[in-house]
Amino acid sequence: MFFNVYILPHAWQLISAVHLLFIIFVLFFERQGSARRMAWLLALVFLPVVGMLLYIMFSGHFFTRTKRMIKTKRFVYMQMAPFYQIQHDFFISHADDIADPRIRENLPFITINLTRGASLLSFSDSIKFFCWGEDLFERLCGELAAAKSSIHLEYFTFRNDATGRRILSILCEKARDGVEVKLLYDDFGSILTPAAFFRQLDKAGGESRAFFRVRTGLPLSINFRNHRKVAVIDGEIGYMGGVNVGDEYANCSRHRKPLWRDTHIRLTGSSVPALQMYFLLDWYSVTAWDSRTHKAPDLYRYFPQSFLTALSDELERKTYADFISDSANMNRVPTQIMTAGPNDTNVGAIEDALIYMIMRAKKSVYIQTPYFTPDEPFFTALKIAAGAGIDVRVMVPGKWDKFYVRAAAMEFMRELLAFGVKFYAYPGFIHAKTLVIDSELVTVGSTNIDQRSFQLHFEINAFFYDAPTARRYADIFAEDQKVCTPVDADALNAKFIGVRAWWGFCKLFSPLM
Repeated sequence: MFFNVYILPHAWQLISAVHLLFIIFVLFFERQGSARRMAWLLALVFLPVVGMLLYIMFSGHFFTRTKRMIKTKRFVYMQMAPFYQIQHDFFISHADDIADPRIRENLPFITINLTRGASLLSFSDSIKFFCWGEDLFERLCGELAAAKSSIHLEYFTFRNDATGRRILSILCEKARDGVEVKLLYDDFGSILTPAAFFRQLDKAGGESRAFFRVRTGLPLSINFRNHRKVAVIDGEIGYMGGVNVGDEYANCSRHRKPLWRDTHIRLTGSSVPALQMYFLLDWYSVTAWDSRTHKAPDLYRYFPQSFLTALSDELERKTYADFISDSANMNRVPTQIMTAGPNDTNVGAIEDALIYMIMRAKKSVYIQTPYFTPDEPFFTALKIAAGAGIDVRVMVPGKWDKFYVRAAAMEFMRELLAFGVKFYAYPGFIHAKTLVIDSELVTVGSTNIDQRSFQLHFEINAFFYDAPTARRYADIFAEDQKVCTPVDADALNAKFIGVRAWWGFCKLFSPLM
């Protein structure tokens, strides 16, 4: 009786007061865009207690070590900024002397990616596209087993299944043979994989690290995840794209039945040291984030001098005139590898690059994405391109892995179909993250067309300034399209009003998905 009369009313008053504070905070202090702010307000109003819990876990304001992330990134940028500036100045002062027409014609885009995305221009001697995980893993495992000096791996998801055990077994064997093996996995993306699984590598002489731990103590956040998928072998062979380590990516999962179509790339050339540089920056940053150190002089403890010296030598090599004069070799593909994340000053650098590609297209825009909940700038870019007569095609899954994301995507698709954007449903789950314009430029990476990838995840994309490479992937897109089902606008508009209401409701919360 005492509990009912005295405790419950006071508890409810406390909850109501906290709830009001959350609403005030979102109204006046949320800085992640009006659409995201409105979505959080709706969640807090309609789901008071649940909304508060979701805000703590998803907003990115609680227990996230963001100050340490930002200060660490600022420290790293200070080490690299002079070299960005030298290359930028060289492009400006020698623009008319650049022999390679691919660089000259794309110099504005290259400059934007250099200044906003901190992405140095490099070259790829070879580029191979993998459209099926089973083919990729055969090649990757063979080259991992042949590694002589180093193996550096970075994955969002690394599962304890047949595929994961196969790769970990190779890593352990190479570590015992004296090869330097480093494995960085996202703690939330790999949360179903026991920590003991990764400790096998540590016991074998390699090193494993969890990116931004969530399973032991704080943070209570599932934002700011490392969504990158990178492998660098001996500093000479690089892999990146959409494929994680798991049976579903190899189409051999007993639990996941839909056909899994993905895109990954294999690189050689000077783009590989750039890829390795980004891996090592992530690797050493993790230890700095886990510390309570914020001052730049102390951060030197977490970035070995050997790495900083090698970084300086590699970046300096890319700034001299002979780096550009040698680019007249048309067999090498001008490449920029760009990362973006919530610790960057320009958080949406990759999204900006994708929008730039869409807006400069003259004939066609082909996109593949497993999720389609774009923010307003990306939505507007597609709408304008289609309205200008550009052939805009977006390939999405026929079988989605998240029902609520599918519902939100359907409303976005229904609206864009009215502006002339064409959508194609792949017969299975397409996990590729690609964009091709005019069969002249192509990008492949880990970035989905959703606001989580654009704002809250650590992503990586490669941009290739080469028409033959772009045509190769445009041909792959065309082959995929042959097995797709076109999404019909009339069919979506004819759906029962309750279904369309559900789509619209989910779209309201798309900034949080």
